[in-house]
Formats: sequence, structure tokens, C-alpha cells
Amino acid sequence: MKMTDLSHLQKKESAGKNKKILGSLFILAFSAFISVFLSPYITKYTLDGLKLCANTIIGSVFPFMILTDVIVGFARFDLIKWIRLLFERIFNINGYAITAYAVGLICGFPLGVKVGVDLYKGGFISKDECERLIGFSNNTGPAFVIGGVGFGLRGSIKEGLILYFSMFTASVLSGFIIGIGKRCTVAYDVREFSTGYDFTASVKNAASNTLSICAFVVFFSVISGILNLVITNEAIYSLLVSIAEVSNAAKVLARSAYPRNISLALTSFAISFSGISVHTQARCFISGTNLSMNRYYVTKTLQGVIATAITLIFTLLL
Repeated sequence: MKMTDLSHLQKKESAGKNKKILGSLFILAFSAFISVFLSPYITKYTLDGLKLCANTIIGSVFPFMILTDVIVGFARFDLIKWIRLLFERIFNINGYAITAYAVGLICGFPLGVKVGVDLYKGGFISKDECERLIGFSNNTGPAFVIGGVGFGLRGSIKEGLILYFSMFTASVLSGFIIGIGKRCTVAYDVREFSTGYDFTASVKNAASNTLSICAFVVFFSVISGILNLVITNEAIYSLLVSIAEVSNAAKVLARSAYPRNISLALTSFAISFSGISVHTQARCFISGTNLSMNRYYVTKTLQGVIATAITLIFTLLL
């Protein structure tokens, strides 16, 4: 190696070390700033997130995660021929996947993704089918939408029903659109498919997954609170919170000064888009596989837009 090349390599290594040192100093300074100036706010927003988990999230997630395992273990939606064929014709996805879609609608996120990925790992659906499926199957459960958001936060079962119907319809339309030009790529014999149910494992997994979801909710509660300190424009703040995390977005929009129909439509977007928090949870389930999240993000964005439009139409007609 020439001396000039060696000197150039040493300079490059030195520059890299200097960047790491500067980065470490920045993180240290930022952490010190947070500890000194934002600590009281972080404590408050953490407690707010924990209260939201206790009052809304745990009750609408934990029991339904156990129910999901029961459904997957015993309920065979794919054995009902007309439902299976209807599912395949609408979404161009193998009929096995109807279990993931049903679980997502009944029990909520991120269980639709979990079941879809499990089906892919088991060889029952293809990679292309799974990547399309997880987007429109990762929905919010009726207990959270109707009970938690509609009745709990907005004081209206009717509005909860509108939100859930909009989300459901948007999921069908977005799944249909993303599947145009595709076809079922995996042939199967429904008699070969069998599952079991382990109650102990089900409870343990439900507790672990619920704790994980609550951790994300608390984290994004802190982020939302800090954003509220620096962003005074309600429209911008509401948009950012809706993109970040659905539970906090629903709470913020329920208390906002927006007209009722606008508030409901924005809440519909937050519920159907689901937020970065839910997308992060979905990514956890596909880790270790060769699945891509690209179509998932496109589908969730499309679903959010469609649900917003449907909700606005409902508020004009009702």
C-alpha cells in the first residue's frame, strides 16, 4: 500500500471517529436537556399514557388476544366455501387468509398481522399474498372503536359504529384495490389444515403482547405531549398525533375544538391508518422473515383516506 493511500485511510478513520464523538456529545447534551427541563412533563405524559392503557387499552386488547387464539385454534372460516370463495374473488388472496382478516376485524391490531405471518410461515399463503394481506387485515377491534373511542372518549355509541363501519368498508376497498391484477398463487386442500389451542401459552402470549402494546402507547403519549408543548397550531398537532399513535390521537381529537363532523372524520383517519405505533408492532411480527412492509404502508394510507371520506359522507347524511 502506498503512503498516500495509507494517509488517506487514516484521515478517513479519524473523521469517522470524530463524527462518532460529536454524535455522542450531542446525545449526551440532549439527554441532559431533557432531564433538566422536560422531566416533569415526561412524568406527566407517562402517567397519562398509563391511565389510557388502564382505562381503554388493556380491557380492549388482552381478553381479545386470548379470544384470537381460540378462533385460530377452533374456528375454521376457510371451511365455509362461499365465504372463502368471496374472499378470494375480492382480494385475490388464498382463502386460508380469511382467518387473519376475521381476527383483525374481531380482535384488532396487531393480531391480523400475526395470524397472516403465521400462515405465511406455515406455507399456506405466498409472500405476495401475505404482504398484501397484512395491510388491510391490521385493523382496530370493535371493543376499542365502539366502546373505547365511541362511548368512552366521545360519549356516543352511534359515532363508534360509524367509525367501525368506515374502517371495515375502507379495509375491503383498499384490499381490493391493492389486489387488482393479482391472483391466488397457492393451491391448497382445506382438509390438510389443522391447529391446536394451548390455554396457558395463550394467556402468557396475550400478557406479553398487551404489555408491548401499552409500552408503545406510553412512549407515543410522551412524544405527543412534547409535541403539544412546541406546536401551537391545532391542525398540525392533530395531524402529527394521528400519524403517530391512534389511542392518543382519538383522545386529542375528542377534546379538540373542531366541529363534530371534522373531529369524527380525522378520528376515522387515525383509526384506519393506525399510526406509526401500530406499524412498529406489525414490523415486530415480520422480523426474521423476507416480507416487505412497503405495500403495507401504501395500503394503510389508502385505507385511512377512504375511511375519512366515508365518515364525512355519513356525517352529511345522518
